[in-house]
Amino acid sequence: MMVNFCVARSRRKHGFTLVELLVVIAIIAILVALLLPAVQAAREAARRTSCTNKEKQVGLAILNYENTHGKFPEGCTGWNTAKNSWVGHTAFFLILPYLEEEIIHDQINLEQRAQDAPNTRVTAQQIASYQCPSDNAKGRKFRLSSSSGFSRSNYALCYGPTWVYPPGASMPQWGPPDRPDEELENGAPFRHELARKMRNFSDGTSTTVMVSELLSGQVDKYSGQPADIRGCWAFAFIGDHYEHHETPNSSAPDELRSAFCIAGDDRFSDPHPCVVIGTASNGDPDVLQRCVARSHHPGGVNCLYVDGHVTFIDDGIDFLLWQSLSTIRGEEVISDGG
Repeated sequence: MMVNFCVARSRRKHGFTLVELLVVIAIIAILVALLLPAVQAAREAARRTSCTNKEKQVGLAILNYENTHGKFPEGCTGWNTAKNSWVGHTAFFLILPYLEEEIIHDQINLEQRAQDAPNTRVTAQQIASYQCPSDNAKGRKFRLSSSSGFSRSNYALCYGPTWVYPPGASMPQWGPPDRPDEELENGAPFRHELARKMRNFSDGTSTTVMVSELLSGQVDKYSGQPADIRGCWAFAFIGDHYEHHETPNSSAPDELRSAFCIAGDDRFSDPHPCVVIGTASNGDPDVLQRCVARSHHPGGVNCLYVDGHVTFIDDGIDFLLWQSLSTIRGEEVISDGG
């Protein structure tokens, strides 16, 4: 009898070679590199949409204020009833009840300055409607002391094409109370102490910008050095407003009397150029601080018009058109004083 011996042939097991593994990793890295910008762009688009909606809320609050009071809010209030203190409460203070923030608003003492207690409890409050998710304003506040501060925001009132108030005029808080209107006139939707009425917008409410975006300052603790208060919604003078003297996101630095310019996080320091121009002494043009509309949205800023609609304005907008959008009469652009 013949016996057949079957010899089992062993099969060699195959695995990934190092080269094959590296190729797979390289392909995955390429795919991630291709997809990441798209994901980031989608996230920014969502943030910009949220920012637009918040700005519309601000616009609706301003218009509801106008409907209730028969006038728009002052850019900031002036002297108190006793005429012994310039209180300077911003329009963002005044419209809080129309943003469903009555509890916060009711804590305000309109006869005292925003910097005085108990108002500092209000100024430190985080107002979500004033913060754009593309910036890092949320949760931060500029601290004057350990017990007081001003929360950051990203929306600013339009104070016209060039100056907060006419060059040569003294600062409003230096008095006297009840100064002539022309010493406060800037041709803009908002100005110190004086309120606009709907009829004042002679070139149409749909062609006048009243609010735009502002990047919040990055130094939050005051320790004797100049303080960057950009984006403090309750702080009159730079905290709450901007001008159209440069196009949006201009590389020209903001001109601040009170600032601390730093280099830090690349995302948040580079778009915040500023120069310190000294302390104001006599209201000369070279010490009138000015800020530009800025945002982290690629290519432009969201702008709120007097009629309540919001439009995205490209950084490359024609300069004269940009200036005219900031006035209550588009043909009137106040001279730079130069």
